[in-house]
Amino acid sequence: MKLQIGENIRVLRKEKGITQEKLAELLGVTSQAVSRWESGAGYPDMDQLPGLASLLEVSMDTLLGYDGTVEKQNRLVLEISAMIGRGEREEGIRSAREALEMYPANSSLALMLAVLLFSGEAADKELEEVVHLCQRVLMKTGGRNSDKIITALAAKNLLIPALVRLNRREDAIEDASLMPALTMTRDFTLPMVLTGAEKQEYLLSQMPLPVIMLNNIYVNGYHYPEPIPADRDGLTALSKGISNCTLEECLRQLTVWDTVYAGLPPEADAERELDSVYVYLFLHTRAAKLLAEEERYEEALVHLERSVRGTLRPASEKRFHPFNMGIISSAARKDCGVDLPEAILKDPARLFGKYIETGYFDAFENAPEAVRNRERELLYSITEKTKTE
Repeated sequence: MKLQIGENIRVLRKEKGITQEKLAELLGVTSQAVSRWESGAGYPDMDQLPGLASLLEVSMDTLLGYDGTVEKQNRLVLEISAMIGRGEREEGIRSAREALEMYPANSSLALMLAVLLFSGEAADKELEEVVHLCQRVLMKTGGRNSDKIITALAAKNLLIPALVRLNRREDAIEDASLMPALTMTRDFTLPMVLTGAEKQEYLLSQMPLPVIMLNNIYVNGYHYPEPIPADRDGLTALSKGISNCTLEECLRQLTVWDTVYAGLPPEADAERELDSVYVYLFLHTRAAKLLAEEERYEEALVHLERSVRGTLRPASEKRFHPFNMGIISSAARKDCGVDLPEAILKDPARLFGKYIETGYFDAFENAPEAVRNRERELLYSITEKTKTE
């Protein structure tokens, strides 16, 4: 490979508006040395190349004039990825090292080498290299707390559903396929680092989110495998909100909630945790309404009792979940027909009272007397609670 480094240094230096003298000062060499490089009379030392590339803000490949096509690099990435999938650790490490020697600025290759080194029984020396490689990738992408990474992911999260709404499904699939895997998220990795009570508390605080995702994305996704046209509100079956759930959907989602939380030990107080999740309580509320409409009054009463019991639990005993407010506001606007003040949205009992006022439970009117009396008792306990606050 014929090196064009001298010419490259001259062109890049001028593009940056840096004189030979200034470049020499920054590198700790003489201006005569820089002049020899640019004239082709000599080359920089190997240990000077990284600093030179950094100052000129280019990759080592560009500095050396090496023409490595994106297509070839992508092909190497795919080949090494396939080795990872087949469990070919040693062969993958060798190929990744060779590829990185040719394309040292390629972050994907660096990351794949790190994955291969980390797999299996990695020795301390290999783990140190993993840390070095990952830090190198982070530096290239903007650092550990890079706003660029967060901004890019936020843009993707908006881009993909927009493409779906435009029926550009192939583009949406392509972009979604390049998103990070679930196992790369904070909520997956942080519990592996935390220990003891701190770990348990974090898991309880985050548990509702994966359950919501499990219901809305995976379970509902399985039941609705084909694209469903958006309704007049621009909502699909997978994002239409809990106010539009059918009875089947309510009962299905409640089964997932109860099954997941049934795995908690007694000291975790699963009922208290579920009482803190508005989605869970509202699914019981809506199930009660829909069952009463089908005249399945005894079943409806069971769900109404569970919803009221959770609603009446003191706020001091509940866990605060920030995502509750958005769901509450959306559901209340749909069910009560008005935008409710924030003070009501933050008070479960007063919010429940608004549902009573708007006739949400009118289907119980034709229930047997015993059921009707119990329903009145439950709703009365809500209205009395609002009077005392």
